[in-house]
Amino acid sequence: MQAGQSPGVGDECRVASLARVLLASLTVRRQHAKGLGNRMGLEMAWVYLVIAGIFEWGWPVGLKLGLADTGLRWGWIGFAGVCMAASGALLLIAQKTIPMGTAYAVWTGIGAVGTFVLGIFLFGESAAVVRFFFVGLIIVGIVGLKLASPH
Repeated sequence: MQAGQSPGVGDECRVASLARVLLASLTVRRQHAKGLGNRMGLEMAWVYLVIAGIFEWGWPVGLKLGLADTGLRWGWIGFAGVCMAASGALLLIAQKTIPMGTAYAVWTGIGAVGTFVLGIFLFGESAAVVRFFFVGLIIVGIVGLKLASPH
């Protein structure tokens, strides 16, 4: 269209075509961004789950140290409560993306393995080879669930 001319039917078709192309482009970009967001959300869900598992270590330690021959030690019991709440909250967030069964098994596995190691180092618990073998099976299960998870 030249200056001073009124728009014709051909111009309207070109504008409509351009609008369709722009709309399609925006849709593809949104879908691509959504896919990236899901991937990043999934990665963060696994980070939250690992951190939740680490908080699982705190509450058995806090409970163990919270009961002494002289009575209850409220600071350690409070520490255990904070660890429980943080662990549960992070598990809740992780389960928005990771399937519940996988998340729970990995969460308890990380907690069990960490607590096992802390028991040896902090409380002098047995470090027998057979105990390490069976904890190794837990680790294999955790890794297997992560690898087999569709998410």
